[in-house]
Amino acid sequence: MVQISEVRNKRDLKKFVMFPIRFFKDCPNYIPCFVADEMKIMDPKKNPSLQHAEIKCWLAYRDGKIVGRIAGIIQHQDNELRNIKAVRFSRVEYIDDPEVSKALFDTVAAWGRSKGMTMMHGPWDFNDQGKEGMLCYGYDQRSTLITNWSHPYFIEHVKNYGMEDECEWVEYRFEVLPDKDDRVLKVARLIKERSKLQDKAETMSAKEIVRVYGHKIFDMLNVCYGHLEAYVPVTGEVVDDILNQFGPVADSRFMSVLVNEDDDVVGFSIAIPSIAEAVRDSKGKMLPFGWLRLLRAVKHPKELEWLLIGVHPDYQARGLNAWLLARTIDSAVADGKICRIDSDCMLTTNTEVLSQLETLPHELVRRRKCFKIDI
Repeated sequence: MVQISEVRNKRDLKKFVMFPIRFFKDCPNYIPCFVADEMKIMDPKKNPSLQHAEIKCWLAYRDGKIVGRIAGIIQHQDNELRNIKAVRFSRVEYIDDPEVSKALFDTVAAWGRSKGMTMMHGPWDFNDQGKEGMLCYGYDQRSTLITNWSHPYFIEHVKNYGMEDECEWVEYRFEVLPDKDDRVLKVARLIKERSKLQDKAETMSAKEIVRVYGHKIFDMLNVCYGHLEAYVPVTGEVVDDILNQFGPVADSRFMSVLVNEDDDVVGFSIAIPSIAEAVRDSKGKMLPFGWLRLLRAVKHPKELEWLLIGVHPDYQARGLNAWLLARTIDSAVADGKICRIDSDCMLTTNTEVLSQLETLPHELVRRRKCFKIDI
């Protein structure tokens, strides 16, 4: 028999957070979350996303042993924006036993129904900056910092439960080749200058950019991505929380923040030194030596993760994507030690971004999907 136990205290939450780290301990392609960040997810005082959402977490037990976990999230902001009644499932892992996965999904569905929801979908996080989607291709590839990894049987259980596809993401890999063509960067710079734009990343540190333009970047992000599936606008304290997580690993060499004459952000590209292996080797913990691994990864990167890229709709016909792409690639080549850039997940419906990145030589390395079912 499978027993489902709700997470009700800090001790239970610690078990919930640590379960995937132990579960995937022999899977080198799995990258854990930061333990300290996950320990805040149920605390409204520490998780600003709970201003517009609510969460419950459960553990599945058999014979006293944890055999799975799942979280349920009701994102009221998204439900109101899209006029839906949906409960999200998130942070889901389980052993290869349909009884376990069914019990977990049944639990979230029952909670959703008790709150008036009529549909369950996922894996989704509180917002688009969290881990979302379930891996369906690329199991032999290491995940990035903010993407999930899972066993192939996870998908089989979801399908057998009766869920259908909701949306799909792709992730690309770009090789950093030393024989770059400087003419591409020169043409891209000319396009930028003709549009009377400045790239603040050329003159400011990453810390300064975060302080001065952090919120403006996310305002632009909301404009560019707001039409995509389940995208939740990020504002206020939620932005501060995200900047606090990613700001310390940002490097302005691999960023581009285009501003117009009114100092409004009209385009951006953000890649960061990959700290995935450092986080994996530290099992998601900063102490006692995790921070040293992270510092080495940031100071001496061997690869980058391309997190975000976007151009304001009013500027999309000007060819600015040429500058955003060329600057990132040129900076990676100039570094001399970076061998590749992996993109994080991009919705297949996000044609604006895909059309930009597909102009570069690339290979498809991972796919992931979200699923839905009426409850």
